[in-house]
Amino acid sequence: MVKIHRIASGNVNCYIVADNDKAILIDTGRKKYCEKILERCKKFHVNLIVLTHGHMDHCQNAAYLAEALHIPIAINKNDMDLIPDNRKQSLLAKTFLGKIV
Repeated sequence: MVKIHRIASGNVNCYIVADNDKAILIDTGRKKYCEKILERCKKFHVNLIVLTHGHMDHCQNAAYLAEALHIPIAINKNDMDLIPDNRKQSLLAKTFLGKIV
C-alpha cells in the first residue's frame, strides 16, 4: 500500500512516497532543512529523488541528498537549466499584482 509522508520544510514541503520497501523523495527543500530531510529519508528505502521543477526551494538539497543516499535525481529536461540559475526562467504575469512584483 502506497503511503505519502509530508516533510514540512518552511514555505515548501517535501514528500516521501513509500510502498513497502521502496520509496521516492519528491523535492528536496531549502538548505536549512537538509539534515531533517536526510534523517526522514533514512527511515525509508528512498531510491530516487524526483524534482517537480528547478526552483531552489524545491531542489537546493538535491545534490547533497543524492550523494548521501547514493541515489539518482530525476527532473524534466526543460527545467534542468533552472538548477544552476533560477533567473533563466521567463516570468509571465497575468494579474495586476503579478505585474508589479
